Amino acid sequence: MRHKLKGRKLSRNTGHRNSLLNNLSTALILNESINTTLPKAKELKRYAEKIIHKAKTDSLHNRRLVISKIGSTDAYKKLFEDIGNRYKDRNGGYTRIIKIPSSSTKSKIKSFFRKGDGAAMARIELVEETTSDLQSKPVIPTAEKAPTTSDTTNSDNNDSDDKK
Repeated sequence: MRHKLKGRKLSRNTGHRNSLLNNLSTALILNESINTTLPKAKELKRYAEKIIHKAKTDSLHNRRLVISKIGSTDAYKKLFEDIGNRYKDRNGGYTRIIKIPSSSTKSKIKSFFRKGDGAAMARIELVEETTSDLQSKPVIPTAEKAPTTSDTTNSDNNDSDDKK
């Protein structure tokens, strides 16, 4: 029974699995998008979102925690200088997983599995959130109702002497 056991083993022992997640998270931070298998992407999402959440608050303690998780100096500098500031106002959901079709299929039906071993493939990427995207949407003002001719003839403010 797997009660209270979170996460996937990915057919690896603990050290290999931690090293794999370190390398995948470093690649995700540096490239902002990577292709991998679907189970690895789902596990990486849990791992990377916790790291990005720590990078939102720039403190020495958080820097040391992130360095212990990813190890790469280039990745942690980019994480704290660029990515942490980008998601300052976002409350989670920093990554997205997209199933990608196989490029080797010649049929009209899309296949989301790798040709060699049939593994489900996915792309995990950081969600793009910029202020220019939010401000570029045009705001459509609501048009006020213009009075029609039937409204003006029945109004009380009509000072015409035609009726007398």
